[in-house]
Amino acid sequence: MKIRLDLFFPCSQVEFKKLIKVIYLDYDYEEHLKKLKEYFQERELRFETLSKGYGKAYINKKQNVSDLMTLLQSRKHPNGLPITNEEYKKAKTDLSLVKNNANETLTSYKLYKRYSEQFKNLQKLLP
Repeated sequence: MKIRLDLFFPCSQVEFKKLIKVIYLDYDYEEHLKKLKEYFQERELRFETLSKGYGKAYINKKQNVSDLMTLLQSRKHPNGLPITNEEYKKAKTDLSLVKNNANETLTSYKLYKRYSEQFKNLQKLLP
């Protein structure tokens, strides 16, 4: 029996329990369970690494948002020099782009964190 793990997972616990029942019907179920365990460990590590990377990127992007907001509110560079109207307009457009980018990064962080937790929980359900 061949199972396309990358297409099947992530899945709900109900679907996972159905898969386990089908695996137990195969004569070579122990090997399939071993492959599942290895796959879950690999995926959990991969998603955990991705979530940490996106978490760090989100912090950096939030700092950029904060810096741009400070620049726009004070209308001065960090060294005290006033900004020109062109710089102000550019900073204003950059602010909206950086905010959107930070929100996308946060969404990716939450998604990969959820996937990591899901694979960790599925490992616990394995016999």
